[in-house]
Amino acid sequence: MLTYLSTFINLITGIIITPITLRLFGQAEYGLYSLAMSIMGMLFLFDFGFSNAIVKYVTQFKEQNKEKEQHNINAMFLILYSIIGIIAFLCGLMVSIGADFIFSNGLTPDELSRFKIMLLIVSINIGISFPLKLFSGIIIAHEKFIFSKFLTVIRTILNPLTTVLVLTLGYSSIDLLIIISILNFLLSLVDIFFCFMKLKMKIKLYKFDFTLLKEISSYSIWIFVASLVDMIYSRTDLFILGALVNSGAVAVYNVAEVINSIFTKLTMVLSGFFLPKLVRMVSSNVSNYEITNIFIKVSRIQFMLAALVVTGFALVGYEFMLIWAGNDYGMAYWVALLVILSRFIPVIQVLATSILQAKNLHAFQSKLYLIVAILNLIISIPLAIMYGVIGVAIGTVIGKTINTIIMNIYFTRVGLDMRRYYIELSKLFIPMTFIIILGIILKTIYEITSIVDIVLFAFVLTTAYGMFLFRFFMNDFERNIVLKPMKKVLKQAS
Repeated sequence: MLTYLSTFINLITGIIITPITLRLFGQAEYGLYSLAMSIMGMLFLFDFGFSNAIVKYVTQFKEQNKEKEQHNINAMFLILYSIIGIIAFLCGLMVSIGADFIFSNGLTPDELSRFKIMLLIVSINIGISFPLKLFSGIIIAHEKFIFSKFLTVIRTILNPLTTVLVLTLGYSSIDLLIIISILNFLLSLVDIFFCFMKLKMKIKLYKFDFTLLKEISSYSIWIFVASLVDMIYSRTDLFILGALVNSGAVAVYNVAEVINSIFTKLTMVLSGFFLPKLVRMVSSNVSNYEITNIFIKVSRIQFMLAALVVTGFALVGYEFMLIWAGNDYGMAYWVALLVILSRFIPVIQVLATSILQAKNLHAFQSKLYLIVAILNLIISIPLAIMYGVIGVAIGTVIGKTINTIIMNIYFTRVGLDMRRYYIELSKLFIPMTFIIILGIILKTIYEITSIVDIVLFAFVLTTAYGMFLFRFFMNDFERNIVLKPMKKVLKQAS
């Protein structure tokens, strides 16, 4: 529930805050800030997949009651993350120094001077953030989701409010980066306090276990490759547009990425909870039939959510984009729609990645994604030169489609019953088709001209869709997800 609350707040703040920041920044400055944050995301790639490894190995040692090994691996990860933090800082510093050469075609001299300062701040932020990642990983490994998600809710509220306050008071994007960095650091200290005071976490290096490090690295490397792929798809598009087009194109693409991010967060809420459970299931030699059951269970819920978001955005997204972001951002609708459609099936099947990681069979996925991502990068450069913003979106669609087709073949080979999976999921295309038809009818009757119109349209569509799903397509488990909280609230009220 806290995760959904965080997602809802993120959705509302994203919808409300983004147009405000667009207008306070201006398109060029917003593009510059987005580019700096994009490079920050690229530097986080130096995680090398260790965040997932922390969850996996701490969970494993905890299940085996190996306290000494837990203390030792905590110390090993702290050392590794400290070294990584230094390396990431130096890389960010190098990008800042070389910005004149890299971005000279896309940015003006004045933009370049401000951008270099932003990159320096980002680099310092990254260097400090990496050692602190250990503690958030420990919290997830102990399945303390309520505390973790509560902090996420706090971050979700504070960051956008701080952004608006700082910009309204007349401070610059550079000042904003400094304040946001300090705020996130202070919240990370809360993670540290929780780990030591509540989880009684201990960090003690008995020996630097190079054999274990080799095992961790063989596990993490493919998660790192998957992160590299995600970076190529999402971050390098902004990088290419900043280097070859202009800051305005970066702003348009980033607005589309805001919508894509909202879509992803709305539809991937459940996936983060399952890695510890799947690790335990695989360690206990649970059958592929049971694992497929969980895969189907989560995928059905995510399909229901994704179908509503995709169809709703396809129907009124263009009108929303013009009202919300402004007339200069009509192209962002087409970029967002293309990317969302290409991510529809991967988002539904996101739990499969956790299944592969739990089985240590995720190497193939990462290799495939890397090859296709490099192909995407190669074709996106000429597409950006020829077609601008829409060109890089087309490159992303091509890559995502290839990945989806090949991975669905692979899922069968690793033991998932994809025939049964698709029989269960295919039924949900009926209510999806229903709301598409209903939405088209509503648009012919009622003209969408304001945010109020969009909200009413969304309310009618969501209500009709929910009732149709509940009556005809939800199973008992899914109905109980809806009914149990309602019954609990009614019981408490009475």
